[in-house]
Amino acid sequence: MFFRPSIKSGTYPILEVGPGAFPHPSSDVWLDFEFSEHDRIAQSGHEKPASGKPLVYYAGDKFPFKDQVFRYFIASHVLEHVPWNRIPTFIAELERIAPAGYIELPRWTYEMLNDIPEHVSTGDVRDGVLHLYKKTPRHGRDAFTSALMEKSRRF
Repeated sequence: MFFRPSIKSGTYPILEVGPGAFPHPSSDVWLDFEFSEHDRIAQSGHEKPASGKPLVYYAGDKFPFKDQVFRYFIASHVLEHVPWNRIPTFIAELERIAPAGYIELPRWTYEMLNDIPEHVSTGDVRDGVLHLYKKTPRHGRDAFTSALMEKSRRF
């Protein structure tokens, strides 16, 4: 994960959405979807989710916070897990709870190489605009990388 140095804890309340196993140290509050324990671990990259900060769960589409209660949000490697039809509402909720934030997700080239099954979308930034792409079913995790490695053994 890569974060700009300007994100400093204590400056203003920072919400991290989907902190997973490795949350940003500057976040003050964590928000996560109400997954089953099995799904929570899968969504965290098969690592045990982190602990140590206030963790709030939500179900459905709405985050359980008042408007603009945070000054900044972090959504690092979260958007690719959000069901395609819920992305507009998810982004609207981020904008509702904070005036600024940071979104990071795997580029399409990463997904071509790794094909993570829990990822339903990928994206890219062109001319300062986030472009999202819905993933289509493929051959399974690491199929392209495995094939490439197998072919390269001859060299």
